[in-house]
Amino acid sequence: MQALKTKSFWLMAVAFFTICTANQALMQNHVPHLSDLGYTSRVTALALTMVGIGSGIGKFAFGWLCDFIRPKYTLAIGSAFGISSVAILMNINSSSSAFMIGLYTLLLGLCVGSWLPAMSMNVSKTFGLASYGVIFGAISLMFTFGGALGPTIAGIIYDSDQSYSLAFIMSIVLYIITIPAILLVSQINNKSNL
Repeated sequence: MQALKTKSFWLMAVAFFTICTANQALMQNHVPHLSDLGYTSRVTALALTMVGIGSGIGKFAFGWLCDFIRPKYTLAIGSAFGISSVAILMNINSSSSAFMIGLYTLLLGLCVGSWLPAMSMNVSKTFGLASYGVIFGAISLMFTFGGALGPTIAGIIYDSDQSYSLAFIMSIVLYIITIPAILLVSQINNKSNL
Protein backbone atom coordinates (compact mmCIF):
# COMPACT_ATOMS: atom_id res chain seq x y z
CA MET A 1 0.00 0.00 0.00
CA GLN A 2 2.90 2.35 0.68
CA ALA A 3 4.33 1.66 -2.77
CA LEU A 4 1.00 2.49 -4.42
CA LYS A 5 1.21 5.97 -2.92
CA THR A 6 4.56 6.72 -4.56
CA LYS A 7 5.17 8.42 -7.89
CA SER A 8 7.95 5.90 -8.59
CA PHE A 9 5.55 2.96 -8.50
CA TRP A 10 3.23 4.51 -11.08
CA LEU A 11 6.08 5.67 -13.31
CA MET A 12 7.50 2.15 -13.23
CA ALA A 13 4.07 0.68 -13.96
CA VAL A 14 3.71 2.98 -16.98
CA ALA A 15 7.22 2.14 -18.22
CA PHE A 16 6.71 -1.62 -18.08
CA PHE A 17 3.18 -1.36 -19.48
CA THR A 18 4.37 0.66 -22.49
CA ILE A 19 7.44 -1.43 -23.25
CA CYS A 20 5.46 -4.66 -23.13
CA THR A 21 2.65 -3.23 -25.26
CA ALA A 22 5.23 -2.19 -27.87
CA ASN A 23 7.17 -5.46 -27.66
CA GLN A 24 4.15 -7.68 -28.09
CA ALA A 25 2.66 -5.56 -30.89
CA LEU A 26 5.93 -6.15 -32.75
CA MET A 27 6.46 -9.78 -31.77
CA GLN A 28 3.07 -10.78 -33.17
CA ASN A 29 3.32 -8.77 -36.37
CA HIS A 30 6.86 -8.47 -37.67
CA VAL A 31 6.80 -11.94 -39.25
CA PRO A 32 3.46 -11.41 -41.07
CA HIS A 33 4.85 -8.05 -42.23
CA LEU A 34 7.87 -9.77 -43.77
CA SER A 35 5.55 -12.33 -45.37
CA ASP A 36 3.48 -9.51 -46.88
CA LEU A 37 6.69 -8.10 -48.35
CA GLY A 38 7.26 -11.42 -50.11
CA TYR A 39 9.84 -13.07 -47.88
CA THR A 40 9.74 -16.85 -47.70
CA SER A 41 8.71 -18.80 -44.62
CA ARG A 42 12.37 -19.79 -44.23
CA VAL A 43 13.41 -16.14 -43.90
CA THR A 44 10.54 -15.26 -41.58
CA ALA A 45 11.27 -18.28 -39.37
CA LEU A 46 14.90 -17.21 -39.21
CA ALA A 47 13.81 -13.68 -38.26
CA LEU A 48 11.74 -15.06 -35.39
CA THR A 49 14.66 -17.25 -34.30
CA MET A 50 17.00 -14.26 -34.32
CA VAL A 51 14.64 -12.33 -32.04
CA GLY A 52 14.71 -15.28 -29.63
CA ILE A 53 18.50 -15.42 -29.71
CA GLY A 54 18.70 -11.65 -29.18
CA SER A 55 16.28 -11.92 -26.27
CA GLY A 56 18.41 -14.61 -24.63
CA ILE A 57 21.54 -12.50 -25.05
CA GLY A 58 19.65 -9.47 -23.76
CA LYS A 59 18.58 -11.17 -20.54
CA PHE A 60 22.19 -12.01 -19.69
CA ALA A 61 23.66 -8.73 -20.96
CA PHE A 62 21.13 -6.47 -19.23
CA GLY A 63 21.33 -8.51 -16.04
CA TRP A 64 25.10 -8.03 -16.07
CA LEU A 65 24.69 -4.34 -16.88
CA CYS A 66 22.38 -3.87 -13.89
CA ASP A 67 25.39 -4.65 -11.68
CA PHE A 68 27.24 -1.60 -13.00
CA ILE A 69 24.63 1.08 -13.70
CA ARG A 70 21.27 1.97 -12.22
CA PRO A 71 18.70 -0.51 -13.55
CA LYS A 72 16.42 2.26 -14.79
CA TYR A 73 19.10 3.10 -17.36
CA THR A 74 19.08 -0.47 -18.65
CA LEU A 75 15.39 -0.29 -19.50
CA ALA A 76 15.96 3.04 -21.25
CA ILE A 77 18.75 1.44 -23.29
CA GLY A 78 16.50 -1.52 -24.11
CA SER A 79 13.78 0.88 -25.28
CA ALA A 80 16.31 2.70 -27.47
CA PHE A 81 17.13 -0.66 -29.08
CA GLY A 82 13.40 -1.12 -29.66
CA ILE A 83 13.09 2.27 -31.37
CA SER A 84 16.09 1.46 -33.57
CA SER A 85 14.73 -1.95 -34.51
CA VAL A 86 11.34 -0.58 -35.57
CA ALA A 87 12.96 2.23 -37.56
CA ILE A 88 14.95 -0.40 -39.48
CA LEU A 89 11.93 -2.70 -39.86
CA MET A 90 9.84 0.12 -41.34
CA ASN A 91 12.51 0.70 -43.99
CA ILE A 92 12.79 -2.94 -45.06
CA ASN A 93 11.34 -3.75 -48.45
CA SER A 94 11.29 -6.81 -50.68
CA SER A 95 14.87 -6.18 -51.88
CA SER A 96 16.47 -5.42 -48.49
CA SER A 97 19.60 -7.28 -47.52
CA ALA A 98 19.75 -10.13 -45.04
CA PHE A 99 21.95 -7.85 -42.92
CA MET A 100 19.06 -5.39 -42.46
CA ILE A 101 16.71 -8.17 -41.37
CA GLY A 102 19.34 -9.60 -39.05
CA LEU A 103 20.07 -6.20 -37.52
CA TYR A 104 16.45 -5.32 -36.75
CA THR A 105 15.76 -8.79 -35.31
CA LEU A 106 18.85 -8.69 -33.10
CA LEU A 107 17.99 -5.20 -31.81
CA LEU A 108 14.37 -6.21 -31.22
CA GLY A 109 15.54 -9.30 -29.36
CA LEU A 110 17.85 -7.24 -27.15
CA CYS A 111 14.94 -4.91 -26.38
CA VAL A 112 12.64 -7.82 -25.55
CA GLY A 113 15.36 -9.35 -23.36
CA SER A 114 15.91 -6.15 -21.40
CA TRP A 115 12.66 -6.11 -19.44
CA LEU A 116 13.12 -9.06 -17.05
CA PRO A 117 16.39 -8.08 -15.37
CA ALA A 118 15.35 -4.42 -15.51
CA MET A 119 12.00 -5.09 -13.83
CA SER A 120 13.44 -7.21 -11.07
CA MET A 121 16.30 -4.84 -10.31
CA ASN A 122 14.18 -1.68 -10.59
CA VAL A 123 11.68 -3.02 -8.06
CA SER A 124 14.38 -4.07 -5.57
CA LYS A 125 16.47 -0.90 -5.99
CA THR A 126 13.41 1.35 -5.66
CA PHE A 127 11.38 -0.37 -2.94
CA GLY A 128 13.76 -2.74 -1.19
CA LEU A 129 13.14 -6.41 -0.50
CA ALA A 130 10.64 -6.50 2.37
CA SER A 131 7.61 -6.45 0.01
CA TYR A 132 9.49 -7.26 -3.18
CA GLY A 133 7.19 -10.12 -4.27
CA VAL A 134 3.96 -8.14 -3.96
CA ILE A 135 5.35 -5.04 -5.67
CA PHE A 136 6.98 -7.10 -8.43
CA GLY A 137 3.64 -8.88 -8.93
CA ALA A 138 1.77 -5.58 -9.21
CA ILE A 139 4.24 -4.24 -11.79
CA SER A 140 4.03 -7.58 -13.62
CA LEU A 141 0.26 -7.21 -13.77
CA MET A 142 0.64 -3.92 -15.64
CA PHE A 143 3.23 -5.57 -17.87
CA THR A 144 0.81 -8.41 -18.63
CA PHE A 145 -2.00 -6.00 -19.52
CA GLY A 146 0.37 -4.38 -22.00
CA GLY A 147 1.23 -7.78 -23.43
CA ALA A 148 -2.44 -8.50 -24.07
CA LEU A 149 -3.23 -5.04 -25.40
CA GLY A 150 -0.33 -4.63 -27.84
CA PRO A 151 -1.15 -7.40 -30.31
CA THR A 152 -4.88 -6.62 -30.08
CA ILE A 153 -4.44 -2.96 -30.99
CA ALA A 154 -1.90 -3.79 -33.71
CA GLY A 155 -4.31 -6.35 -35.18
CA ILE A 156 -7.17 -3.85 -35.19
CA ILE A 157 -4.91 -1.30 -36.91
CA TYR A 158 -3.91 -3.84 -39.55
CA ASP A 159 -7.51 -4.92 -40.13
CA SER A 160 -8.59 -1.33 -40.74
CA ASP A 161 -5.58 -0.18 -42.82
CA GLN A 162 -4.24 -3.43 -44.31
CA SER A 163 -0.83 -2.12 -43.26
CA TYR A 164 1.41 -2.49 -40.22
CA SER A 165 2.84 1.04 -40.50
CA LEU A 166 0.62 2.66 -37.86
CA ALA A 167 1.11 -0.28 -35.51
CA PHE A 168 4.87 0.10 -35.85
CA ILE A 169 4.63 3.86 -35.28
CA MET A 170 2.54 3.10 -32.17
CA SER A 171 5.38 0.89 -30.91
CA ILE A 172 7.94 3.65 -31.44
CA VAL A 173 5.74 6.10 -29.52
CA LEU A 174 5.34 3.60 -26.67
CA TYR A 175 9.11 3.02 -26.50
CA ILE A 176 9.61 6.79 -26.40
CA ILE A 177 7.12 7.05 -23.48
CA THR A 178 8.97 4.25 -21.66
CA ILE A 179 12.26 6.16 -21.54
CA PRO A 180 11.25 9.26 -19.53
CA ALA A 181 8.83 7.22 -17.41
CA ILE A 182 11.58 4.91 -16.17
CA LEU A 183 14.21 7.65 -15.93
CA LEU A 184 11.96 9.66 -13.58
CA VAL A 185 11.78 6.77 -11.09
CA SER A 186 13.58 7.72 -7.88
CA GLN A 187 16.09 5.10 -6.86
CA ILE A 188 18.14 5.38 -3.71
CA ASN A 189 21.20 3.41 -2.76
CA ASN A 190 20.02 2.82 0.82
CA LYS A 191 16.91 0.85 -0.10
CA SER A 192 13.65 1.55 1.62
CA ASN A 193 11.90 -1.36 3.25
CA LEU A 194 8.40 -1.26 1.80
